[in-house]
Amino acid sequence: MRELPSTNAHAPGQKATEHNNKPTMDAVLVIDKPAGLTSHDVVARVRRLLGERSVGHLGTLDPMATGVLPLLTGRFTRFSAKKIAGVPAYKLARKDRDVKLKKVKVFVHRFEIQNLEGDHARFTAEVSAGTYVRGLADELGQKLGVGAHLADLRRTCSGEFTLDQAVTLERLSEIRKNGLQHERNLPDSLSNISLHPRQILPQIPSVTVNDETAGLIGNGRAVNLPEFSGARQVKVFLGEEELIAIASRIAGTLFQPKVVLRAA
Repeated sequence: MRELPSTNAHAPGQKATEHNNKPTMDAVLVIDKPAGLTSHDVVARVRRLLGERSVGHLGTLDPMATGVLPLLTGRFTRFSAKKIAGVPAYKLARKDRDVKLKKVKVFVHRFEIQNLEGDHARFTAEVSAGTYVRGLADELGQKLGVGAHLADLRRTCSGEFTLDQAVTLERLSEIRKNGLQHERNLPDSLSNISLHPRQILPQIPSVTVNDETAGLIGNGRAVNLPEFSGARQVKVFLGEEELIAIASRIAGTLFQPKVVLRAA
């Protein structure tokens, strides 16, 4: 798996929502998912631990699988919902409607057998997003003519998120309890495990704007960003840490906010 440079931890921010005065907790967390839980189960537990209603995951793991499960909380969940015809897939599923996702081409960049013990083979693989590893094992068994199934799976990397950034649910619970015992705000208690928001969507460059430009973006206005005339999209920050929008270039150096996380 490719290595990423280490980054400083970031205390998740709290901002008032558009609909009420209750602050949201905007954070990027990487959970080391245990076996036996669905990704939805993990989301539900984190929601209860943080007292934050908006929690979403980036990429489902089978219940039997363990390892990297990136979560977004608060306003950051506007990057986590996969949409079908403009409607998030999870909303269709909750209404018991048939959800048919389009077939996608996937790539196996690396596949290495680590060891063989009897009829068990342990392997490591580096695959593109959307690859169904259980199906990969089944296909391998068919090619060998003996059949095969996946006995266990541990995800060590998902996009830019790695296992060394991950925390267990037990650790998250301890941090929550310790914070309450010492009368610390929850965002401060989570400062050592929440990742910096600039790590979200690393393929998109970041730009820092002043208060005036931030105000325009908060009102949905297009703004000029001359230094990013070659970029299709940019992550817009107010200061070093507050992600306020994702904007797309519409002409020349003019960018239109597509997802606004900080209203004016």
